[in-house]
Amino acid sequence: MRKIFFLTLFLLFIQAACAGRSAVPASLPETVAATSTPQAVPSPPSIATAVFAPTPTALENVFYVATSGNDDVGDGSIEAPWATITHAVETVPDGSSILVLTGTYTGRVNLRRTFEIGITIASAVPYQARLRHFESVVTCYFCQAVTLEGFDIAHLESDADRYVIQIQDSSDDRSGGRRVTLRNNILHDSYNNDILKINNGADQVLVEGNIFYIEAVPDIHIYINSATNVTVQDNIFFNDFEG
Repeated sequence: MRKIFFLTLFLLFIQAACAGRSAVPASLPETVAATSTPQAVPSPPSIATAVFAPTPTALENVFYVATSGNDDVGDGSIEAPWATITHAVETVPDGSSILVLTGTYTGRVNLRRTFEIGITIASAVPYQARLRHFESVVTCYFCQAVTLEGFDIAHLESDADRYVIQIQDSSDDRSGGRRVTLRNNILHDSYNNDILKINNGADQVLVEGNIFYIEAVPDIHIYINSATNVTVQDNIFFNDFEG
């Protein structure tokens, strides 16, 4: 009988200990004691979240460019995209994002507009939107508050002229070549001059997370002259002369 008595006490002790371990003290806040559904995971940041980048855009301010698009009859929707980035930049409202679908786009991308909030132009699939031209592929002479992200940008052939990208204030009134971000692009093969030139009054330019490579020995990756507040960080540079 004594063994049964002590065994019963032992089992009651274990039961009480387990119950105490799983119980939530009454003094804890209700939000801790209650078992609730998991909190929603915050949405990832927009593609435009750096120092000089535009404010993230709402879904209704997203427009599309595609190789099958049409600048004359398109409206920038996914069903009726535009054909060129230049036209999209001239058309979208401030605070928009332009997504460029997969394909090769030949011709100059001329950024000739200033924004207050800013716009983002991004390859919808990173590096699958390829920008090519015989001369400067992207020019930002009169632009302000523009982000270019996720593109593969290069000269079209070995006899191409001048830079792959040039950013400057052509009007010389501090309105152009300002608040420009180049992020997460592959910039390569400027055959007769620099890949990226930032000069002539450009201001607040961020060059971040890009890959630069070049095949011609005399040329350089980035040339910065007569520009202010230029940040170059976290990029990769290499040469491929044999290529």
